[in-house]
Amino acid sequence: LIERVRRYTDLSLLGGFGISNRGQAASVVAAEADGVASGSAFAKIYEESIGDPAKSLPKISALLRDLKAGCVEGYGMR
Repeated sequence: LIERVRRYTDLSLLGGFGISNRGQAASVVAAEADGVASGSAFAKIYEESIGDPAKSLPKISALLRDLKAGCVEGYGMR
């Protein structure tokens, strides 16, 4: 699907919907996406610490590093 869409645009293409870990990010980027969009995974972390959002920061940071590592890994799999 990414290859078909890429024929019609020069814009960056992101894969999304349910991306919540390194492996998923790697798979999407390996399939020629330029990156990933992840919203619900971050929202879930915030929801778990709704009374004290500062507690969510280490988990948010860890998830972001994990997704970034997956993207880098995915580029290497192309």
